[in-house]
Amino acid sequence: MTGLPPSESPVYNGPVDPQTGRPLFTDATLALMIGPEGEPLQIDPVDAHLLALATKRMKALVHGNGAKAEDVMLEGFDGAIINFDARTLFEIRHQIAHKSVPGKQGNAEVVGSTADLHMRIQTEVEKTTRNNIIVNYAIEVLEKRADKGFAVNNLVIKLDRLNKSFVHHNSCNPCSGTGKLACRPCNGDGRLSCNRCRGERTLNCPVCRGDGVIRNPSTNQNSPCNRCHGKRIIGCQACHQTGQMKCRPCTGTGRVGCAQCNASGRISDIAYVSFDALTKFAYDLYDLPVSLPPMIDSYGPTLVSDAHAELFVLQGNEQQAWQKELRTAEHIRDEVIIPYHARLPWGMIRFKLGDEVLSGQMLGFNGELLHFPPFLERLITPGVERLVQAASGFSVKNNLHESARTKIIATSLLAAATLPPKKAFAMVRRRYTAGIERDAIERLVTLSTQGLARLTRLSRIMTLTAGTALTGGFYALWFMGGWRGTFWAAMPPVPAPLFVSAVVDCAWAGLFGYGLTHAARFVTRARILDLVRPMIPPDKRKKFMPRAGKTGLAAWGCTLGACIGIIGLTLALGTGTPDWVIALTR
Repeated sequence: MTGLPPSESPVYNGPVDPQTGRPLFTDATLALMIGPEGEPLQIDPVDAHLLALATKRMKALVHGNGAKAEDVMLEGFDGAIINFDARTLFEIRHQIAHKSVPGKQGNAEVVGSTADLHMRIQTEVEKTTRNNIIVNYAIEVLEKRADKGFAVNNLVIKLDRLNKSFVHHNSCNPCSGTGKLACRPCNGDGRLSCNRCRGERTLNCPVCRGDGVIRNPSTNQNSPCNRCHGKRIIGCQACHQTGQMKCRPCTGTGRVGCAQCNASGRISDIAYVSFDALTKFAYDLYDLPVSLPPMIDSYGPTLVSDAHAELFVLQGNEQQAWQKELRTAEHIRDEVIIPYHARLPWGMIRFKLGDEVLSGQMLGFNGELLHFPPFLERLITPGVERLVQAASGFSVKNNLHESARTKIIATSLLAAATLPPKKAFAMVRRRYTAGIERDAIERLVTLSTQGLARLTRLSRIMTLTAGTALTGGFYALWFMGGWRGTFWAAMPPVPAPLFVSAVVDCAWAGLFGYGLTHAARFVTRARILDLVRPMIPPDKRKKFMPRAGKTGLAAWGCTLGACIGIIGLTLALGTGTPDWVIALTR
């Protein structure tokens, strides 16, 4: 006997169910849900449906990967739905553009002077940040986004509804506001010297040419001119013997419209004020456990767009109260604040796999599993060993088929067959977020790529060989069999014939290269599809086609090499060499 009193179980001080009186959280959960300054967080209990969803995810991870789904059982969960506040701040920015146009422009707000113009611009900019239209418009924009603006920084939103234009009608300096200027051709007189008589009022008689007499052809004697009656001159009819004519540019008024102001006497100085908003996101770290902010930053906008978290944009009176409180607390003046209320499930979760207990974290309403030990790597070891043998060239087909019985390896094979390495890794990582390390997934993708290359090597070589021979045979007939001459004889003349013929000759290599690339993909399709068939939905199997990869480059190289080889042969034999090649070799 120690003489000590028996130990008592600790007293539960957390919230209870109001109907049953039972504790809503475990003591471990309450200890976990503590903020960075030691204060308890605002939390709600996680329902059984979410835990069932997380369990389903764990079963999906192990199923087909060396274990059975029925071997997985939920051992325990210490966590909750965490309530925290976030906000998007809209930094309201403005740009001012000035423009001077002739005449009075009526599609802008008129101000009385240049000073009034600057004052109105300043007033408009100052009141914009407190304009309820901005708040409503910003909420409308955020609500349309899948992520609702959560964790989105430096997003620029055009606020076209708030754009304003102001105009001040200045007096035109050249015409002093009259809209008229003195006519330059007539110096404001309205009349010009007659361009027919040059101001002399009279002209030499056009009949007698200023002689006053004309010769009578019947009598061969001079007689007085019947037009000028011997005076030798006649009056100018163009100016009615005044010596002056009306000025055409000013129509005799002596004044013309001012081109500077379009004869209006006014110049409109217009100022365009446009607004946009630059977003900045923030959330309250003190509302979260210390280990959770790095996860939020890692997921970013996808936390909301992928439905891991619930986000509610506060509106109405609640939104206005938040606006006032945040402006006071954070000394914000020139920014519009859109507050959110967010809910995010998180906690420590434990599963039992056979006799082994697996501990990790659950995040979000999708039951995402994170930070588990790499238990999958141990379970899939036999499949990985088979994949390594296939990648090394030992019984490739058999080892690949055996390794593809492991689901994650089949996924890796499908990704490696259809995507470049980085995208293939991302595809596998999205499906297996827990139970396997990043390096292990990268190794799986690399081994899968090597194994598929071994499996399809012979088919690709035979296809490339046949395609190269076909291309070479075509070019032999094209250059040396007369096909080229027949083709151009049927074509109309073209400009720059040497260049055009060179393009056509080389284009055949491109066409054969394109066809050979797809032929190589097609002949490898059946072998790869046989491996990954269970991973592809039945309705998409007909459309499945592996990527070309380096085989595509090899196909283009083979066809181009066949073209160059046959051209070299024409040079050696001295027959069928195209003109553009002869021009290049001179």
